[in-house]
Amino acid sequence: MAPAGLSVALVAALSYLRSLHHLQLFPTVLLNALFSAAATFPLYHLARQVAGRTVAVATGWLWVFLPAGIMMPFEWIWDTSLSVLLVTTLLWITFRISSSASPKRWLAYGLLWALALLTILHSASRCLFY
Repeated sequence: MAPAGLSVALVAALSYLRSLHHLQLFPTVLLNALFSAAATFPLYHLARQVAGRTVAVATGWLWVFLPAGIMMPFEWIWDTSLSVLLVTTLLWITFRISSSASPKRWLAYGLLWALALLTILHSASRCLFY
C-alpha cells in the first residue's frame, strides 16, 4: 500500500458503504462503536500490568461508562475511537514486550507501530517532540 494506505482504504470502504442508499450512516457509526468498545481490552490489560487487578477492573468499568467512550462514536464521525484503540494497544504492548528477547515479537511490535502511524499520523507526529 502507498503511504497512509490504511487510512485511504478505510475511507474508501466507508465511502462505498455509505453510498449504498439503504445503509447511509450506520456502518460508520457501527465501526466507531466497535473501535471504542474494543479499547476496553487493552485498557484493562495495561492497568492490570501497571497497577493490579482491582485498578484494572475499575479502569475497564470507567471506560464502559465514560461519556467519551459512549457518546463520541455516535456523535462525531472521525478517527477518535480508532486512535484510542491503537494508542492504548501500543502502550499496553510496549509494557508487555519490554522484557522480551524474541525477534518475532519485536517485529510484530514494529508492524503495529507502522499500522498506527499510517492510521493516525496527525496524532503520532506529536510524539516526535516529546
